[in-house]
Amino acid sequence: MTKPPAPHLLQAVACGGRRDAIDEVALSHARGLMEVGARVTTLAKLPAPRMAAHRESGARVEHVGMLDTTLSAANPCLVLRVAWRMRREGVRGVLIHTGKAYPLLRLAAPRGVPLISVCHGPNFGLRLGADVILCLNAEQEARVRAALGRRAANKRILVLPNPS
Repeated sequence: MTKPPAPHLLQAVACGGRRDAIDEVALSHARGLMEVGARVTTLAKLPAPRMAAHRESGARVEHVGMLDTTLSAANPCLVLRVAWRMRREGVRGVLIHTGKAYPLLRLAAPRGVPLISVCHGPNFGLRLGADVILCLNAEQEARVRAALGRRAANKRILVLPNPS
């Protein structure tokens, strides 16, 4: 009997600092997912040393220069490149650490691939359209539910402790 292929997840992260907290959480998630057998590809806009840290973890990393702007969704070449990568690699889920990447990933994701948004702080406006929203504490969950209003019933909102 053959073993089924490992699930493949794509994550998106962008930050400017040398050791940004969001980048650290993304790296921690990549390591944790790979420990349970998942394959991880990271779309990133990070300084070179941080890109190297992601590569050293075993995750595949691709630099996407426009990842930190909502205008990335207006670039048809970028949308098609990301969509092609998702389909070619059989991506089963998209973990979004960068809210501004949400419009691009919503356009590029094949039907049925859930967008999972991680709320790292108080700014979660762009993340509200995700299929699954991960909050780091109960206070954040309450704010997300309040912002969603009636739409909260149609979303999966989970509270997960900070992995770091």
